[in-house]
Amino acid sequence: MEKAAASGAGETTVVRLGVADTTAQIWGGEVVMSGGTPVGTVTSAAVDYTTGGVHVLAMVRAAVAGPWTIDLGTRTVEATVASG
Repeated sequence: MEKAAASGAGETTVVRLGVADTTAQIWGGEVVMSGGTPVGTVTSAAVDYTTGGVHVLAMVRAAVAGPWTIDLGTRTVEATVASG
């Protein structure tokens, strides 16, 4: 699926995403999607112990602005551009 995310990618950029789902286990390598289409890959993630959510860095196609979801294999979780 990573090949699908990278095919025809053109320019890429790094985005910082926040996942509010406190049950999401994100490690890196997961596919980032926009509108059901693979657009990139999670490069790293860390738990935000103040909220219980997860902060994610992802390499995505530069032309895509979201909305974002992350494919966890058995389900997908919503992600938003993180601020701060």
